[in-house]
Amino acid sequence: MSDLKQEFDEAVNFVQSGQGDFKPDNNMKLEFYALFKQATEGDVKGKKPGLTDFVGRAKYGAWEKL
Repeated sequence: MSDLKQEFDEAVNFVQSGQGDFKPDNNMKLEFYALFKQATEGDVKGKKPGLTDFVGRAKYGAWEKL
C-alpha cells in the first residue's frame, strides 16, 4: 500500500472512530463527508435527494460544492 493511501485510510479511521478529544461539529462533518466522497468517487453523481431528505440534501450539497 502506498504511503499516501495508508495515511488517507488512517485519517478516515480516526475521523470515523470518534475517539479522543476530537469532536467535529456538523459543518466539519459535512466537509469531511464531501472530501471523502470526492477522493473516493470523484465529482458528485446521481440525483439530488428530495426536499424532505434533509440529511441527504445537505451531504449532496456539500459534495456538489467541491
